Amino acid sequence: MRLNRGHDTPTRVVEYILKKRHLAPTHSLIAYTPISEEDALVIKDVPDIVATGDLHRPEVSNYNGILLIASSCWQSRTPFEEKVGNNPDPCKVPIFNLKTRSVKILDFSEDENKGEEET
Repeated sequence: MRLNRGHDTPTRVVEYILKKRHLAPTHSLIAYTPISEEDALVIKDVPDIVATGDLHRPEVSNYNGILLIASSCWQSRTPFEEKVGNNPDPCKVPIFNLKTRSVKILDFSEDENKGEEET
């Protein structure tokens, strides 16, 4: 995912997690699991919505009828972000309307094009 610019499309990362039905797909490479009877990171029930943080770019998409919402961050590109190839798009907040199931992305940046995007 990282080599295919997964940082630029955060919902593709969430799709991968849903396809694997596990919150940490590489977790099985580690022999230790804290709960021996059951892996607590397995996604058993199909969710209606998956909302994530810490992906640094706002994005909204659908995967097999599951709404995927990735939130932004509040910090612009740091030397570490540059080192790992991340291009944050800060100050964007997705707002989900439970009644209409629409998502608006509010832009709190100081850009001239400040406003709302609806998806």
